Order: sequence, then structure tokens, then C-alpha cells
Amino acid sequence: MREISVYKHSQPYQNQSVEVKRQVASDERMARALQTQYDQEDKQIKSDRVYAEALQASLYSDKPASVAKRVFISDSFKPKSIAFPQDFYTIKQDGNCCFRSAGHGLLEALVRKEVKIEDLRGKLTSFNGDCKVQLRKLVDLLERCKKNNALSSQDSNDLASILRALACAYNENPKNFKKGEYLFIPQEIQEMKKDKVWGGYPELHALSEILEIRFNIKHPKYPISLIGQKGPLISLGYNGSHYSLIQGK
Repeated sequence: MREISVYKHSQPYQNQSVEVKRQVASDERMARALQTQYDQEDKQIKSDRVYAEALQASLYSDKPASVAKRVFISDSFKPKSIAFPQDFYTIKQDGNCCFRSAGHGLLEALVRKEVKIEDLRGKLTSFNGDCKVQLRKLVDLLERCKKNNALSSQDSNDLASILRALACAYNENPKNFKKGEYLFIPQEIQEMKKDKVWGGYPELHALSEILEIRFNIKHPKYPISLIGQKGPLISLGYNGSHYSLIQGK
């Protein structure tokens, strides 16, 4: 802990002039203020370190999260429960974590009513080709999960697979990029279409553009990165080799 020491006058305090006494008092007030500031900074540093360690541990954990085993969808005044699998927040490390995390976050945003099925279906008119095909599959899957009030392991796998195909379909179309922006070569797209090939920022950017959502990427050591310009916020943890969904915002 950093400590502030105040200069002590050699002359006894009671024998000092009024000006000197005022200066000493001012120095002491400044020292106390600085000490308070340093204490707050040390507390924040400790808090950040604890958060980073907790995030790092959660990203590598294979154990189910202890929070929100069940959440609620309320289409009417009477809420209905939707059962999520145990690994809903602790995404398994299978090479599809980027897309699975994004998909689970999208479903959570749907539960919070920040994303609506009808709005997603309305986006179908803005796309064509494989991008439109994959977007329709995504909407149908989300609608089925909402209707059944459940997300099975197979649904989770399908969700990741569809989002991968959707991002690739978007990135392989040059019309989706402005002049001067990076374009993907066909070999990159074909590789990314394969199961368990690691996705990342380019794919999340594509999904943010298509679905009008934002991704908040939190790393234990680096500043938060924000992907997307508008829409609901989905928070993901990333430790350099694995993505995981962070509950809520």
C-alpha cells in the first residue's frame, strides 16, 4: 500500500506562526486527500485483478454455471419457463465456441425481449442467396425454441452451425463491404465454413451487421472491445483461445 508522509517542522507546533500553522494544516489536508485517492486506486486495482481472475477461471471451467438454470419467456401475463442446458453460459471448447456463444446470447436477448422474432423475420427482405437461406433457418430455429420453451443440445449445435454459415455467406459477398474495407478471399471463406474452425471478430462483425446486434468482448488483460453500431448488447468473454457467454449485459 502506498502511504503519504507529511513534512514535520522541527519547531514545536504551538510556537509556530499563524502562516506556518496554516501551511501545515493545508499540507495535511492535501496528504489525506492523496492518501484517499491512492487507497481508492489500490482498491480498484484489486477489484480488477479479482474480476480478471474470475473471468479467466470461468472461461476455462467445464463446470455448469451456478446462475440462471431457468429463465423466463413471457408472451402473456403468465410467464412460461424455458429450460437451458447446463452449459448455456459455460460454453464448451469445441472450436465452435464463438458461434455458440453468440447464438446463446441471441437467445438470451430474445428472452429479455430485446430481440423479437418478427423483427428478425422482417430482415429476410434485405438479403438474398445463401445469406437469406441461413437467416430463415435461424429465425425458424429461434421460433421453435421459443414455442417449445426449451433449447436442446442439438438445437445448440444447430444454432452454432447456422450462425457460422450465415456469417460466411455475408463475408463472401463483396457488396456487403464499403470501398477500402477488407475483403475475404474464397479460400478463407471455405475454410471458415468447416465445422470447429475458430471464428472471431470478422464473423462477429458479420452477425452484428445482419442481426443489428452489438457484441461486448471482455478480455482479462485487455480493454473491452465493442463490435457493432446498434441493437441489443451481448457480452462475451474471450481469453485468447475461447469464447464464453457472460450472463446478462
